[in-house]
Amino acid sequence: MSTFCRALLLVVFLLSGCGGGSSHPATLVSVSVLPTAPSLAPGTTLQLYASAQYSDGSAVDVTSTANWSSGTSSVATVNQGLATGVAAGQSLITASLGTLSSVPVTLTVSPLQSIDITPVTPGVLVAGSRLQFSATGHLGNGTTQNLTSQVSWQSSNTGVATIAAGGMATGVGAGPTQISGSFGGVTGGPVSLTVATLQSISVSPATWTALSGDQQQFSATGLLSNGDTPDLTTLVTWSSTPSTVASISNVAGSRGRATAAAGGSASVTASYNGVLSTPAAVTVQGPSSITVTPVTPSAVSGTTLQFTATGSFDNNADRDVTAVATWTSSVPSAASFNNVSGPRGLASIGSSGTTFVRATLGSVSDETTLSVKALRSLAITPSPATVPRGTSAPLTLTGTFSDSSTEDLTSSATWVSGTPSIAQVGNAPETKGTVLGVANGTATITATVGTLSTKVTVLVQTVVPTTPADKAYLVSSGLNALQVLDTSTNQITGTPITVGTAPQGVALNTSTNKAYVTNSGSGTVSVVDLTTNTTVKTIPVRNAPWGIALAPSTSRAYVANKFSGNLSVINTDTDSVVATIPVGTSPEGVAANASGSRIYVANSGSNTVSVINGSNLVIATIPTTLSASGPNNIALNGNFAYVTCSNSNNVLVINTSTNTVTGTISAGSNPQGIAIDSAANRAYVANNGSNTVSVLNTSTNTPAGTISVSGGPMAVAVRPSTGRYYVVNNSGSTVTVFNTSNNGLVAGAQTAAGPVAIAVLP
Repeated sequence: MSTFCRALLLVVFLLSGCGGGSSHPATLVSVSVLPTAPSLAPGTTLQLYASAQYSDGSAVDVTSTANWSSGTSSVATVNQGLATGVAAGQSLITASLGTLSSVPVTLTVSPLQSIDITPVTPGVLVAGSRLQFSATGHLGNGTTQNLTSQVSWQSSNTGVATIAAGGMATGVGAGPTQISGSFGGVTGGPVSLTVATLQSISVSPATWTALSGDQQQFSATGLLSNGDTPDLTTLVTWSSTPSTVASISNVAGSRGRATAAAGGSASVTASYNGVLSTPAAVTVQGPSSITVTPVTPSAVSGTTLQFTATGSFDNNADRDVTAVATWTSSVPSAASFNNVSGPRGLASIGSSGTTFVRATLGSVSDETTLSVKALRSLAITPSPATVPRGTSAPLTLTGTFSDSSTEDLTSSATWVSGTPSIAQVGNAPETKGTVLGVANGTATITATVGTLSTKVTVLVQTVVPTTPADKAYLVSSGLNALQVLDTSTNQITGTPITVGTAPQGVALNTSTNKAYVTNSGSGTVSVVDLTTNTTVKTIPVRNAPWGIALAPSTSRAYVANKFSGNLSVINTDTDSVVATIPVGTSPEGVAANASGSRIYVANSGSNTVSVINGSNLVIATIPTTLSASGPNNIALNGNFAYVTCSNSNNVLVINTSTNTVTGTISAGSNPQGIAIDSAANRAYVANNGSNTVSVLNTSTNTPAGTISVSGGPMAVAVRPSTGRYYVVNNSGSTVTVFNTSNNGLVAGAQTAAGPVAIAVLP
């Protein structure tokens, strides 16, 4: 978040707290500083963070706007949260807003003893490519400090590789070099790095035959001077000639993905550092005809209308070719298209009249007649409207035209709330006209289309929800459904709730009676109403959504998108995506603390854990040690995060106050799921490869037992109120229930095919 945005948010909250010009109901309650026990070496810096907590349970990052002070400036100074170590000792650090000050945290300045450089065995670097090194300092008081941006980096042979401030190494020429980092007379390393030059590139598949609209992921493999053959798919530059037959992406997340367009032949090549691959041959069969829909539609001036082109092929197959067709309008003043950067087939509607809309793909085309109508009046229903506080409800906008016809214009209007502190209204494509009740009272909602507008009064009032009791919810990847387990009888009950394709994760929001299910195959999140057991909304996210965590205090859900390497942030009041945060490679597991001020993401592909604050900023990236790899799930317990690592068969322990790894705990083979019973100081780990559940003592961070199960345990959930934990077994399609007091088997039940996740009501 920018300094301006932080300052603006702070002004809004402070005005509400003192009865000023804002109608925001929240008042400032407290200020806190993180981390709570920071340490750093003399001469180094460490960023501290200040968080403001408000009466409505929300928290705001006020690091740059708080007043900071150091009790002993001869030991450490602090400016906008950036602490600088001066000399060994301790100092009390405080952040304040107005008359409210944080509880002081003790900052320790301790001498730097040693420096670790990672990766220790970096492998072979391709000349021209880059590799990030990290430096971790070990201090005299036993703590560690990330010194990556503060050490002086050296390469023993700059003709082989250079390394810049910040630890980014660049391969220059073939050969070995030594990488080291030093600070204050202490040197870490050296680490041996070998650079090899690229000799050739091969592209796979070598041939591709496709229909228009098909997509194909190409891969590039390099041959290096030392004989290695690394995957260069994301490193090379891709090209397709001619691009009218097939295009290929160079965008992160889809690099190397080709799309077949018009019929004909094309060549796909990959290049890097002057090395060009042998071309791959592409043959595209174009459609014999295309059909444009909707047929003879009408539209309103000032709105948009999506057209679709469907291609018919010689093998009697039909295919959506909207995205590869070229769209034109005979009267651009009535409707126009953007075939370069805009969504293909999306018409921008202009002045009233008639135009012919044409889609062309290669030698075939089709057209339809579009009538642009004059809008006479608007009406919103229901009127007046009532929305329970903390929930959302849709409004519908109906337009009446000059020919007396009517049309639903909800998605075409611009929506505005006169009092957003009471009722907010959505304007994103997926939330148009949806009203969120924020606080009790009335608000005026206005809908505008072109020069016409209309209003409706919305009443927001408190409704006490009825929360289902004694229920657990299981995700079935084989059935594409959510199943309900009655935890009083330990039996599956009711009809499976249909969700998206290949669901992977589930999280429950008991305050709104909703479940959120990630669907890896369809790139969506299903919102399920737990009072009716129906899917009420589908939220588009990114590629292969996997794990999900909720932060009810901030009305946020965090979704790890495995194949796109980022995190989708969902506002659970409006059930819409409000941010996308880049993280590591192949993120799977995600966890959020109770205040929503810290979110942790397990990145299985890059062997890291990303730490994100409540302002959607990545504030730390924690590398897993050599003895822990494949982090895939994560659970929080006080000041510690427990991360299952499927490749190394253990659980990584992270101190969340310092964002440092404190150790590992042995688990079974291929650990996948983890759940924690904080009151009992126990963690339960589902080991898919060894058909066991590992019981861990979280007070000593040691193994406390192993329970045999069957059928490939994949996930586990704990219900401390009844002393039970629940294990879903993927290959066996069962759920088994155990007693937390003695780990005894209580019950078992058959589920639908392929259960992969479970969440249980408190």
